[in-house]
Amino acid sequence: MSTVALVVAVSLFGCGSAAGPRPLESPAATGDRTLTSGPSTAVSTRRTPDAAAEASRQVTAAQADYDHAYATAIAAPGNPAQTGPLLALYIEGSPVRTAMANRLRVLADQKYAGRRGVAGYYVIERITVSDDSSAGQAVATVCTYDDGIVYDTANRSVDGKEIVVNDAAVSARTDFLWKHQGGSWKLDGGTVIGSWKGENRCPPR
Repeated sequence: MSTVALVVAVSLFGCGSAAGPRPLESPAATGDRTLTSGPSTAVSTRRTPDAAAEASRQVTAAQADYDHAYATAIAAPGNPAQTGPLLALYIEGSPVRTAMANRLRVLADQKYAGRRGVAGYYVIERITVSDDSSAGQAVATVCTYDDGIVYDTANRSVDGKEIVVNDAAVSARTDFLWKHQGGSWKLDGGTVIGSWKGENRCPPR
């Protein structure tokens, strides 16, 4: 099972659609300032340009931390030393944190683990920072292609080969909801805008 498939499986987000991702359009002209840092990242905000750019940088780093922590956790879902850093990236007590913890526990009980594929990647297409500077909230729109697998760590097939439980590749566009809490950005949920099995419909890196 891929990263995106696990996100969907623990009901963090919504459902998919038949149409593939297309490049995101610029926000409607509402008086918001739009900052761009590369071809795939934009920030819509009424904050000062410096504050918006810094928030965007921090959320981009948080998204990278999440990607790394997820891969580490899924590789050993029963090891608190490896799952702890992932769970620490969620708002404490949030439903999404509980859902992820429960899903990791189920995988550990089944003696399953996950491993990245060779072609997977993600692209941050847009970061939208809350207009209200006191809110400390941002949404990262991310398109992910994931070709990872879930495999049985306790058993082998009759010929001694690894038993692959799930190797379905999937691409998805997701709005990750980040909130600034205790001096850092933490994940508090999100929405899968669309998901597509067996193919990569994300823009190139």
